Formats: sequence, C-alpha cells, structure tokens
Amino acid sequence: MNNVDPIPQEEWELIEQYIAGDMPPEELYAFEARINADQSLRAKVQHVQTIAVGIKESALEQKLKQFHQQLPNQINTPVRRNNSRIYWFSAAAAVALLIVVGLFVSRSKSSGEKLFAQYFESDPGLATTMGSSAEYEFNLGMIQYRSGKFKEAVSVWRPLLKERPLNDTLNYFTGLAFLSMDQPDSAAHFLKQTLSLNNTAFQSDANWFLALSLLKQNKTADAVPFLQQTKHPRKEELLSAIK
Repeated sequence: MNNVDPIPQEEWELIEQYIAGDMPPEELYAFEARINADQSLRAKVQHVQTIAVGIKESALEQKLKQFHQQLPNQINTPVRRNNSRIYWFSAAAAVALLIVVGLFVSRSKSSGEKLFAQYFESDPGLATTMGSSAEYEFNLGMIQYRSGKFKEAVSVWRPLLKERPLNDTLNYFTGLAFLSMDQPDSAAHFLKQTLSLNNTAFQSDANWFLALSLLKQNKTADAVPFLQQTKHPRKEELLSAIK
C-alpha cells in the first residue's frame, strides 16, 4: 500500500468518481473489471480511499475545534436584565416548537419504521487478520464497516462479490452495510441471497435482519415468516409487537 505507483490526474479523478459512487453504470462494470485484473490499479484505489477517509476525519476534527473555540464567547456574552423575559419566552417557544416537530415526525413514521428503529442494532462485524490478497481486500472493507463507513465498505466488497457471488459472508455483511445506510431494499436483496446458500453460518441473523429490512419498507406481513425462522433473543417480543 505504501509503494503505490504515481497516479496521473486523469486517473485520480476517475478513482475519486468510483469511490464516491458517481460513476455511470455503463462505465462502472468496465472499471471494476480493470481493478480485478490490475493489481497496480487496485492498490491505487485503496490508496485514494485511505486518503479520502483521512481528509474527512481531518475536516471533522477542524470543525469540532472551531466549535469549541466559539463556545466560551457564546457562554460569556452578557444578557441585559431587561431582556431576560424576552429570552425566556423565546426559549419556551423554541422548546414547544421542538416538541411539536418531534410529535409530527413520530406520528408521520409508520408502525413498521418505528419497530425497525426500536429493534435494529447492526452486527458489529468480524475481527480482521492479514492473509491472501482476497482476504486483505475483504478485511480492508471490514475495517471500514466496523468504523461505521458503510459506503466505503461496499465499494471495497463490490469487486469481490462479482468474483464470488455465492459467498455468504460477503452477501451478509454487504446487506448489513446497506441496511445501516438506510437502504432496506438493497439490504433485503443481499440478505435473501445469503439465505439461499445452504449451510450458511448466518442463517439466524440473516433472517432477523431481513425481517427488519422488510419492516423498514412497511412490508410487515412479509417480515413475519423470516422472524419465525430466526433464533434471535428478541424474536418473540417483536412478533408480539407486530400483532
């Protein structure tokens, strides 16, 4: 990873477009085929991904610093005594508005979405170890997944899924990544693929998360059969809540 060949500007922009998910579908397949066939290009993609993550973290850290630097000035700003009543009325009005908005949002959510929010807790992921090239790339994606960078994880795993579409581990965690990104339809696709594979170690968990992805889509009736197949400890509780 440290000995990456120089990346021309045009190629750098192409890799950035791929990582951001902005590449047109007709170009995406050909570019992923290049990644799979060209170890040098694969290393460049991983290098740019690492740099992009570092830039995002640095920008967030800078914003937090600026926020904390502004706090003392805001706290020490004097408030005139004759404006105190206006201040408290404004504060009370703001609280009331937040309560109204919260009630509106809560009521606007369907029962399926509420149940999803109540019961969804993503799989923490697998411990990573160094190994073969394929294992290295999977582990790179797992590091992103465990860091909450689900889009980046999917970008790393997508080429592996083209090579091994019947791998239950890849399908399961790709489904979980999409579910964590609030894309339940895509999540359901990969979780169903996981369940279609015989003797998968993710049988119970895939049923649980597939049921949740269907609840998120308000397909409550479709979710029940998968809930009945899981061994999740909150299975009966959720079935009771649905009824």
